[in-house]
Amino acid sequence: MSGSKNTLNLCNAWEPLVFSEKSDLFRRLTDTVRKGNSCIGRGIPQEAKGYVLSYLFKQLSRSFILCVSGNHEAESVINEIESFLGGYSVIYLPAWEILPGEHVHPHIDVVGERMSALIRIAEDKTPALIITTVDALQHRVAAPARLFDCVISVKSGEYLNFENTQTKLSCIGYERVKQVSFKGEFCVRGGIIDV
Repeated sequence: MSGSKNTLNLCNAWEPLVFSEKSDLFRRLTDTVRKGNSCIGRGIPQEAKGYVLSYLFKQLSRSFILCVSGNHEAESVINEIESFLGGYSVIYLPAWEILPGEHVHPHIDVVGERMSALIRIAEDKTPALIITTVDALQHRVAAPARLFDCVISVKSGEYLNFENTQTKLSCIGYERVKQVSFKGEFCVRGGIIDV
């Protein structure tokens, strides 16, 4: 992100924001972001973060990242934003939910959510609100080209190479089993691949 970093201290002047989007603080906040500057808005009450971000999103029609302290706060802000905007423009990038250095694999649901979010961010050229946590931002992310290597797109009526599809499923971490019971598994029965 280019531009400088600005901190707008909203602690002492939050009350006018609640009553009027035409307040000086909303104008300053919008102008700061419109100029391409990153902005740290300190002092915004938890209950109003979704409202402020939704307002900026509607005014500026550009993507924003909101980094919150944890999953509970992220879920709360996402619910609030969706009540203002609907869910089409909200992308949640979850943390792995494991500590650095822990020798366990993340839960398959978290892997799927994270991959889905990263691919959506890389593919989608329309503005979006990206909600994430401090922990999620601490993990390295593969380059978009590498992410797309891990995707198998299937459309109705489209032909897929049977052998290549099995190989790719194995390469991206799917386990070949006799019968699919869980996410992350696939099986081959005749000319059918169950995922």
